[in-house]
Amino acid sequence: MGANKTARMVESYCKKRLHAVHQYVARWVYSHGIPFNAIANDEFKRMLEAVGQFGPGVTPPSQYQLREPLLKEEVDRVKGLMKEQEDEWKVNGCSVMTDAWSDRKRRSIMNLCINCKEGTMFLSSKDCSDDSHTCEYIFEYVNECIEKLGGDHVVQVVTDNATNNMAAAKLSKEARPTIFWTSCATHTINLMVEGISKLAMFEL
Repeated sequence: MGANKTARMVESYCKKRLHAVHQYVARWVYSHGIPFNAIANDEFKRMLEAVGQFGPGVTPPSQYQLREPLLKEEVDRVKGLMKEQEDEWKVNGCSVMTDAWSDRKRRSIMNLCINCKEGTMFLSSKDCSDDSHTCEYIFEYVNECIEKLGGDHVVQVVTDNATNNMAAAKLSKEARPTIFWTSCATHTINLMVEGISKLAMFEL
């Protein structure tokens, strides 16, 4: 009975300590306007685990450390991860994926990502709010990316089914006939489901 009581007391104490930690995390999130979904990030979880393993006396990095040495170290680490993917491109090729969207300030943003067997990597982002998203514009943006990667390493380009993207696909076929221009399967399915939902038998 004594052992059970001790175990319950320890469990209660640990819960109180963990709750205190959660309160400090919540206070930091609220005071700096950090999105709630940031706590689901794996890097955030690893940070908390590293702090817990260090124990009492841990101090945060200075602003200088964040701006200079730590930033350089992280850049070098990411470049190392990119090198692994680049090596994979040279062996089995890769896919260029592009997508356009609008941010909270209504700026039109176009992203480029690279996908291969080793995973997906963000390559670049472009503010094209002042530009017309013509097929020529899209083709030139994607084609510049292909030039940087090396045309021999790119197997396909993946976009949604917008008319300007499909027109850009024709330009790409003429300039780079060995590269496939593929419609995004997810976007195609979304359009199919949207079309089905508008049928009379499914309307509410």
